[in-house]
Amino acid sequence: MVLLCVIPIDFNSWRHFSSFSPSSSRAPRKWMRFNSTSKGTIDLLDKIRAKTILKHYHHNPYEYGAIATDAYIGTPAQYAWLIVDTVDSDVSITLCPSPDYQPADDMCFIYQDSSTFKRLSDHTASDLIQPLFDTEAFSSFTFATRKAPTCFLGTIGLAQGSKARYPGETVPYERWIGGKPINAFSLYYANCGGSIGFGTNYACDVNNDTLYLNTTSEKYWQFEMDGVELEDVKIAVKSQAVINTVKDYIGMPKKFLKEFTSKYSIPWDGLYGAYTVPCNATSYLPDLNFKAQNGILTIKATHYVYTEEPLPNGKCVLDFEDSQAFGFGPEWYFGLQIIQDYCVGFSWPSYSLKGWPPVPLPGVISFTKNSKMGLC
Repeated sequence: MVLLCVIPIDFNSWRHFSSFSPSSSRAPRKWMRFNSTSKGTIDLLDKIRAKTILKHYHHNPYEYGAIATDAYIGTPAQYAWLIVDTVDSDVSITLCPSPDYQPADDMCFIYQDSSTFKRLSDHTASDLIQPLFDTEAFSSFTFATRKAPTCFLGTIGLAQGSKARYPGETVPYERWIGGKPINAFSLYYANCGGSIGFGTNYACDVNNDTLYLNTTSEKYWQFEMDGVELEDVKIAVKSQAVINTVKDYIGMPKKFLKEFTSKYSIPWDGLYGAYTVPCNATSYLPDLNFKAQNGILTIKATHYVYTEEPLPNGKCVLDFEDSQAFGFGPEWYFGLQIIQDYCVGFSWPSYSLKGWPPVPLPGVISFTKNSKMGLC
């Protein structure tokens, strides 16, 4: 069972911390709002995976609780679990199709029970929303609507630039970042919990080893890479990488992926739609190193092999995918794995942050080695 709480920082900024009590020495990435053995949860996972299992394996969707924050929505207030999406710029809310829909199976907003809900169009609506522990009163907010089923009630899109489907209407930046002391947010994911800092870099203990990378896009949290290395498989080439918190894989060009999987005899399993390895492969697979501007980013095998949920055949999924086949445009992208090895800070332009260098245009991403992996 997951234990979740929100810890206020001060009156102007706050962070969210999620944790659970591990049943083994290495806690699984199951961010369950319900009992992990409940029928509703199992049915939900089956429904989500049934649509994709023949094409591509996807992780337990509840691991996104690492980047989820809590809020209240509607009148009377209903609890909302919202995940941070770094490649979108909308607030989105999943609407229940009917008042008697069972939210234990899927998380959704019973808008029919809210007296302050307003339907604005086929794809947008508004209601009162308040982040949990925010000192401000509930305020009316326009959001994009989603259809059930989903495993979370909604998303907070915090892309660097506007990626909104409805520009000027659904602007999460104004509600979650605007008016806070710092024009930034930060994310990290430890063995037994995760933290989100809105308008603060409190979650990241920046130090002399923190790596600061200038962004190279006005829309994505994107940075330039000079090369990639997996032991003997190396590429020295200028490329771009994007951080996408709603991805459960590291995306890469097919050529690099094929070279690596061939060298280590890693097969593609057509039944599950993924590259699979023995679950003890974390003991011999090399670190994944990225040369980025003035430093190196490292992702360890313990974070790119999905050992938390072995497949029925006893193998574990390799968290690498062909970016052209399964991606969203960029050749390289990082999913949740990057915020396991690092506490990542995202800073918009024209602000100087305490402990951070002045922010040039368009923005800065900071990577601080995650020292909180063993905090529980």
